[in-house]
Amino acid sequence: MSDSTLRRTLQAIDAPVAARVERARAAIRAVVWTWLGLRPGGFPWISVCGRELRGWYVLELDATIVTCTSRKEGAAGTFKGSYGHHPLGAWVANTRECVAMLLRSGNAASNDVADHKSVLAAALRQLPLPLW
Repeated sequence: MSDSTLRRTLQAIDAPVAARVERARAAIRAVVWTWLGLRPGGFPWISVCGRELRGWYVLELDATIVTCTSRKEGAAGTFKGSYGHHPLGAWVANTRECVAMLLRSGNAASNDVADHKSVLAAALRQLPLPLW
């Protein structure tokens, strides 16, 4: 499936369905993270300078350029002179999973506060209650 086909599919989902999918993903994540906590190594907490940050989830927000060779829906000229999309995503560093993604055109600003707030809010809704 191409990026543009996936984008059109996701955009065709209405708000109530998207909210149900989001809640289902969060519920599944809560179960999986509980299982992670029960394994011998426990939940994968982050270490900084050799010190384990128990009880902390680390979220990473980052945008990337997805180039395309033809005029795809939602694609636009990028700041690097290419053509494509500029999605903004949020990942949980502890588990290395993507928890939120905002599909944006290639000319979307890297430092758009509204986009960052939207992705951060969506990511926080995906995090289970504290495991500690």
